[in-house]
Amino acid sequence: DSVIMIIVPALYLVGCMWYINKFGFGAMTNRFNDYILNGNMGLISVLFTMFTSPIYVIKNSISSEKLVFIFQVMAPLMFMPFVTKKMSRYILIIPFVLMNLMPSYEFQHSINFQYLYGVIALLLYLSIVNISDLSLQTKRKIVLSSLMVTLELGDEKLLRNAMQDKLHQGYRKKLIPDYEKIEEVLDMIPQEASVTASTFFMPYIANRDVIYEFEYTEHETEYIVLDLRYEQTREDEKELDKDKYMLIGRYENLISLYKLKE
Repeated sequence: DSVIMIIVPALYLVGCMWYINKFGFGAMTNRFNDYILNGNMGLISVLFTMFTSPIYVIKNSISSEKLVFIFQVMAPLMFMPFVTKKMSRYILIIPFVLMNLMPSYEFQHSINFQYLYGVIALLLYLSIVNISDLSLQTKRKIVLSSLMVTLELGDEKLLRNAMQDKLHQGYRKKLIPDYEKIEEVLDMIPQEASVTASTFFMPYIANRDVIYEFEYTEHETEYIVLDLRYEQTREDEKELDKDKYMLIGRYENLISLYKLKE
C-alpha cells in the first residue's frame, strides 16, 4: 500500500507537469534558480544540484529569515514532526523543505502567505502520529504547551498586524490621489477590449472576456497596462514593441497604458 501511495502521486505530478508544459507556460522553476548550477534543464537541474551539492542546498535552506520561518511554523507544533525514531516518517517533511525552504521566492518562506496550505496538513498529521507514540502524561504536556505557544504567537501576530494596519491607513490616505489617477488611466480601457495587465492592476479591470497577466503571457491584446512602481516592469516597458503599440496614457512613474496600433 505504501508503494502505491508513493507511485500514484508521483505519476499524477508527472501528468500535471506535462499538462502545464504542453498547454500552459510550464512550472515556475524560476523560484529554484539558485539551484540551477549545471545547465538549465528545469527541475532536473534542481534535482542534480540536490544530489551533487547538498551542503549548498542546506545553506540556502537555513538562512536567518528562513530560521525564523521554521520557528514560526514548528513552535506551535512543539517541533513534534522531528520527534521520532522512525526514519520513514521524515518523508512527510520533504514537501516543507522543497516548497518552503529551498525556493528563493521570498513569499514561500513567509508565514503571511498561502504557500503553507498543503504542507501544514502533512506537518499536523506527522505531529499527531508522533505524539501518539508518547506516554499519556507526556501527551498532555505537549498538547498544553502547544496551545500556550500558539496563543502567544497568535497574540503577538495580531498585535503587530493591528499596529501595521494603523500605519497603512495613514500611508493609504497619502496615496489616495495616486490611486485615483491610476484608476482614471485604467478607466480608459474599453470594457469589450482585450487587455494584458500587470498583476496588481488586474482586479480593477478583471470583469472582461479577455485579460492576461503581463508577467506570464505572450498573447497579443488590444491594450497593455503596466505597473511602473516596480523596476522590472520599467525595464520590460523599454522592450515593448513601440512599432506595434502606442502610448495613450501615463501617470508619473506609476502606470502606463498602451494601445495596439491599427
